[in-house]
Amino acid sequence: MVFDLVRGLGAERGEVEANALAVLPIDGDDPAASEIAPEVEVAVADGLALELEFPMVEGSLFSLKTAAQWTFDVDEELGVAQGVQGIVERLLDEDAWHLTLLWVPGVRFDERWSGLAMVGLGAYVGRDVRDEVGLVANVTGFRDLAPAWTLGLEVDTEVFADAGWSTLLMPQVQWESGGTWTVQAGAGALYIDGSVAAGSDLVVPDTEGWFPQVAVRLIVDW
Repeated sequence: MVFDLVRGLGAERGEVEANALAVLPIDGDDPAASEIAPEVEVAVADGLALELEFPMVEGSLFSLKTAAQWTFDVDEELGVAQGVQGIVERLLDEDAWHLTLLWVPGVRFDERWSGLAMVGLGAYVGRDVRDEVGLVANVTGFRDLAPAWTLGLEVDTEVFADAGWSTLLMPQVQWESGGTWTVQAGAGALYIDGSVAAGSDLVVPDTEGWFPQVAVRLIVDW
């Protein structure tokens, strides 16, 4: 939910989605502040989807982000799919870029249980940041409760040699209307030990500790 796909794995040409993520701190002293990120996703070919996102922090445009995702394997018999995703983000208030390259495997274990992972490398580069390359790992497990309802647990982690590490734990629930609308909501906590916030568009000052958060994503697709 917080760290999401560009459409689903195996998206078909012509699919279009608009969604917006809001991440709000429960504690007013949370250094990560509040974020809203509207985005548009389009499948331009079978298995190939593009995204344009406008992350905002405290009501101001923070960065411009674009992403591409290619699904190169779908095995419906085994219930397995995999792809790759690349993200390029320009930080507007700094001379800096945030770059991410991920391998994205998904698996359905049975009628109710499924999982998704996004694993790879992330980097901050530019004049106004210390150049850093680190590991990114985002894993979510899902349990289908009913046709319209799904529970999930998302764990997003970034680890950098010098900038520290962080982990976001986000239990969540998803409701699908059966048509156009999907709503995802969760409440969890972000642990920061350094300066990079996992699953976030923010680079925060040197910080350590747990910071509770709530998140909501509203999705419209057609």
